[in-house]
Amino acid sequence: MSTSKEPDYAGKDWLDVPTGKEPGDLKGFGGSQNDDFNHTLVNQATDAVWEGHSEPQRKRQRQGIMGAMLGIDPLDEIEGMLAAQLLVTNNALMECHRRAGLEDQPFEIRQAELNLAGKLSRAFAALVETLNRHRGKGRRQQIRVEHVHVHQGGHAAFVGNVNGRGALPHRVEEDEPDARKALTYQPETPMRGADPEREPLLVTTDQGEAPV
Repeated sequence: MSTSKEPDYAGKDWLDVPTGKEPGDLKGFGGSQNDDFNHTLVNQATDAVWEGHSEPQRKRQRQGIMGAMLGIDPLDEIEGMLAAQLLVTNNALMECHRRAGLEDQPFEIRQAELNLAGKLSRAFAALVETLNRHRGKGRRQQIRVEHVHVHQGGHAAFVGNVNGRGALPHRVEEDEPDARKALTYQPETPMRGADPEREPLLVTTDQGEAPV
Protein backbone atom coordinates (compact mmCIF):
# COMPACT_ATOMS: atom_id res chain seq x y z
CA MET A 1 0.00 0.00 0.00
CA SER A 2 1.31 3.39 -0.98
CA THR A 3 2.31 5.61 1.89
CA SER A 4 2.88 8.75 -0.24
CA LYS A 5 1.40 11.89 1.21
CA GLU A 6 -0.80 14.35 -0.68
CA PRO A 7 1.17 17.34 -2.00
CA ASP A 8 1.06 20.38 0.22
CA TYR A 9 -0.29 23.35 -1.73
CA ALA A 10 -0.56 25.61 1.28
CA GLY A 11 0.94 29.02 0.77
CA LYS A 12 1.45 28.55 -3.00
CA ASP A 13 -0.07 30.88 -5.56
CA TRP A 14 -1.92 28.55 -7.93
CA LEU A 15 -3.72 30.00 -10.93
CA ASP A 16 -7.44 29.65 -11.40
CA VAL A 17 -7.90 28.32 -14.91
CA PRO A 18 -10.41 30.50 -16.82
CA THR A 19 -13.58 28.75 -17.93
CA GLY A 20 -15.02 31.40 -20.25
CA LYS A 21 -17.98 31.89 -17.93
CA GLU A 22 -16.49 34.72 -15.90
CA PRO A 23 -18.73 37.75 -15.30
CA GLY A 24 -16.56 40.11 -17.36
CA ASP A 25 -17.28 43.21 -15.30
CA LEU A 26 -14.39 45.03 -17.02
CA LYS A 27 -15.20 43.83 -20.55
CA GLY A 28 -15.77 47.41 -21.67
CA PHE A 29 -12.02 48.00 -21.32
CA GLY A 30 -10.51 44.90 -22.93
CA GLY A 31 -13.36 43.07 -24.63
CA SER A 32 -12.84 39.87 -22.66
CA GLN A 33 -15.02 37.93 -20.27
CA ASN A 34 -11.87 37.38 -18.24
CA ASP A 35 -11.25 40.41 -16.03
CA ASP A 36 -7.65 39.38 -15.42
CA PHE A 37 -7.02 39.97 -19.11
CA ASN A 38 -8.93 43.27 -19.05
CA HIS A 39 -7.04 44.47 -15.97
CA THR A 40 -3.70 43.45 -17.47
CA LEU A 41 -4.47 45.28 -20.70
CA VAL A 42 -5.40 48.48 -18.86
CA ASN A 43 -2.16 48.30 -16.87
CA GLN A 44 -0.14 47.75 -20.04
CA ALA A 45 -1.74 50.76 -21.72
CA THR A 46 -1.26 53.06 -18.73
CA ASP A 47 2.32 51.89 -18.07
CA ALA A 48 3.29 52.58 -21.69
CA VAL A 49 2.19 56.21 -21.48
CA TRP A 50 4.49 58.83 -19.98
CA GLU A 51 2.83 60.21 -16.87
CA GLY A 52 3.18 63.63 -15.33
CA HIS A 53 5.10 64.35 -12.18
CA SER A 54 2.16 65.25 -9.97
CA GLU A 55 -0.28 62.67 -8.68
CA PRO A 56 -3.38 64.57 -9.90
CA GLN A 57 -1.88 64.71 -13.40
CA ARG A 58 -1.06 60.98 -13.39
CA LYS A 59 -4.56 60.20 -12.17
CA ARG A 60 -6.15 62.22 -14.98
CA GLN A 61 -3.97 60.47 -17.54
CA ARG A 62 -4.91 57.01 -16.27
CA GLN A 63 -8.56 57.90 -16.19
CA GLY A 64 -8.28 59.37 -19.69
CA ILE A 65 -6.77 56.17 -21.03
CA MET A 66 -9.48 54.05 -19.45
CA GLY A 67 -12.13 56.43 -20.74
CA ALA A 68 -10.75 56.11 -24.28
CA MET A 69 -10.78 52.31 -24.05
CA LEU A 70 -14.42 52.45 -22.99
CA GLY A 71 -15.13 54.76 -25.92
CA ILE A 72 -13.55 52.38 -28.42
CA ASP A 73 -15.81 49.70 -26.89
CA PRO A 74 -13.91 46.50 -27.77
CA LEU A 75 -16.13 43.46 -28.29
CA ASP A 76 -13.41 40.80 -28.01
CA GLU A 77 -9.79 40.39 -27.01
CA ILE A 78 -8.45 41.29 -30.47
CA GLU A 79 -10.31 44.60 -30.43
CA GLY A 80 -9.12 45.19 -26.88
CA MET A 81 -5.46 44.75 -27.81
CA LEU A 82 -5.87 46.95 -30.87
CA ALA A 83 -7.50 49.61 -28.71
CA ALA A 84 -4.56 49.58 -26.30
CA GLN A 85 -2.07 49.79 -29.17
CA LEU A 86 -3.97 52.72 -30.66
CA LEU A 87 -3.71 54.62 -27.40
CA VAL A 88 -0.01 54.06 -26.83
CA THR A 89 0.79 54.75 -30.51
CA ASN A 90 -1.09 58.02 -30.36
CA ASN A 91 0.72 58.99 -27.15
CA ALA A 92 4.13 58.24 -28.68
CA LEU A 93 3.17 60.19 -31.80
CA MET A 94 2.17 63.26 -29.82
CA GLU A 95 5.30 63.00 -27.66
CA CYS A 96 7.44 63.15 -30.81
CA HIS A 97 5.66 66.29 -31.91
CA ARG A 98 6.13 67.80 -28.44
CA ARG A 99 9.86 67.15 -28.51
CA ALA A 100 10.19 68.46 -32.06
CA GLY A 101 8.57 71.71 -30.97
CA LEU A 102 10.82 72.38 -28.00
CA GLU A 103 12.54 75.72 -28.00
CA ASP A 104 16.18 75.66 -29.14
CA GLN A 105 15.80 72.07 -30.33
CA PRO A 106 18.65 71.24 -32.77
CA PHE A 107 17.55 70.85 -36.36
CA GLU A 108 18.78 67.26 -36.66
CA ILE A 109 16.90 66.13 -33.57
CA ARG A 110 13.76 67.98 -34.67
CA GLN A 111 13.88 66.27 -38.06
CA ALA A 112 14.40 62.88 -36.43
CA GLU A 113 11.41 63.42 -34.13
CA LEU A 114 9.19 64.50 -37.04
CA ASN A 115 10.27 61.52 -39.14
CA LEU A 116 9.43 59.17 -36.27
CA ALA A 117 6.10 60.94 -35.81
CA GLY A 118 5.31 60.30 -39.47
CA LYS A 119 6.02 56.60 -39.09
CA LEU A 120 3.87 56.43 -35.97
CA SER A 121 1.08 58.26 -37.78
CA ARG A 122 1.09 55.62 -40.53
CA ALA A 123 1.15 52.87 -37.91
CA PHE A 124 -1.84 54.47 -36.21
CA ALA A 125 -3.77 54.59 -39.49
CA ALA A 126 -2.94 50.92 -40.13
CA LEU A 127 -4.23 49.98 -36.67
CA VAL A 128 -7.50 51.85 -37.30
CA GLU A 129 -7.89 50.06 -40.63
CA THR A 130 -7.19 46.71 -38.99
CA LEU A 131 -9.75 47.38 -36.26
CA ASN A 132 -12.38 48.42 -38.80
CA ARG A 133 -11.65 45.41 -40.97
CA HIS A 134 -11.95 43.12 -37.95
CA ARG A 135 -15.28 44.72 -37.13
CA GLY A 136 -16.47 44.32 -40.71
CA LYS A 137 -16.41 48.01 -41.60
CA GLY A 138 -13.58 47.81 -44.08
CA ARG A 139 -15.58 45.91 -46.69
CA ARG A 140 -18.37 47.36 -48.74
CA GLN A 141 -21.79 46.16 -47.75
CA GLN A 142 -23.38 43.85 -50.30
CA ILE A 143 -27.10 43.23 -50.64
CA ARG A 144 -28.20 40.15 -52.56
CA VAL A 145 -31.78 40.11 -53.84
CA GLU A 146 -33.19 36.61 -54.18
CA HIS A 147 -36.84 37.17 -55.01
CA VAL A 148 -39.02 40.08 -56.06
CA HIS A 149 -42.72 39.81 -55.29
CA VAL A 150 -45.23 42.39 -56.51
CA HIS A 151 -48.36 42.37 -54.36
CA GLN A 152 -51.77 43.75 -55.08
CA GLY A 153 -51.83 47.45 -54.34
CA GLY A 154 -48.44 48.18 -55.91
CA HIS A 155 -45.97 46.92 -53.25
CA ALA A 156 -42.79 45.18 -54.28
CA ALA A 157 -41.16 43.03 -51.60
CA PHE A 158 -37.43 42.30 -51.94
CA VAL A 159 -36.29 39.20 -50.07
CA GLY A 160 -32.56 38.63 -49.68
CA ASN A 161 -29.70 39.04 -47.23
CA VAL A 162 -26.99 41.51 -46.31
CA ASN A 163 -23.29 40.72 -46.02
CA GLY A 164 -21.36 42.66 -43.40
CA ARG A 165 -21.71 43.74 -39.82
CA GLY A 166 -25.19 45.12 -40.04
CA ALA A 167 -28.55 44.40 -41.57
CA LEU A 168 -31.36 46.11 -43.30
CA PRO A 169 -34.09 47.48 -41.02
CA HIS A 170 -36.63 44.72 -40.55
CA ARG A 171 -40.04 45.75 -41.79
CA VAL A 172 -42.90 43.27 -42.03
CA GLU A 173 -46.36 44.15 -43.26
CA GLU A 174 -49.41 42.15 -42.24
CA ASP A 175 -50.02 40.96 -45.80
CA GLU A 176 -46.29 40.51 -46.47
CA PRO A 177 -44.94 38.03 -43.90
CA ASP A 178 -41.70 37.39 -45.79
CA ALA A 179 -40.87 40.94 -46.79
CA ARG A 180 -37.64 42.53 -45.72
CA LYS A 181 -38.12 45.82 -47.44
CA ALA A 182 -41.25 47.23 -49.07
CA LEU A 183 -41.27 49.83 -51.78
CA THR A 184 -44.36 51.68 -52.97
CA TYR A 185 -44.89 51.51 -56.70
CA GLN A 186 -45.40 54.84 -58.42
CA PRO A 187 -47.30 54.54 -61.73
CA GLU A 188 -45.75 56.30 -64.68
CA THR A 189 -46.50 56.75 -68.36
CA PRO A 190 -46.00 53.31 -69.98
CA MET A 191 -43.08 53.05 -72.35
CA ARG A 192 -43.66 52.18 -75.96
CA GLY A 193 -43.16 48.52 -76.70
CA ALA A 194 -40.90 47.00 -79.30
CA ASP A 195 -43.80 46.40 -81.74
CA PRO A 196 -46.71 48.67 -80.79
CA GLU A 197 -49.99 48.69 -82.69
CA ARG A 198 -49.85 51.19 -85.52
CA GLU A 199 -52.56 53.01 -87.46
CA PRO A 200 -52.51 52.46 -91.26
CA LEU A 201 -50.75 55.10 -93.30
CA LEU A 202 -52.30 56.08 -96.61
CA VAL A 203 -49.88 56.20 -99.54
CA THR A 204 -50.87 57.51 -103.02
CA THR A 205 -50.10 55.11 -105.88
CA ASP A 206 -51.07 54.76 -109.56
CA GLN A 207 -54.14 52.80 -108.47
CA GLY A 208 -55.15 55.44 -105.92
CA GLU A 209 -54.61 55.54 -102.14
CA ALA A 210 -53.73 52.29 -100.42
CA PRO A 211 -53.00 51.64 -96.72
CA VAL A 212 -49.49 50.57 -95.74
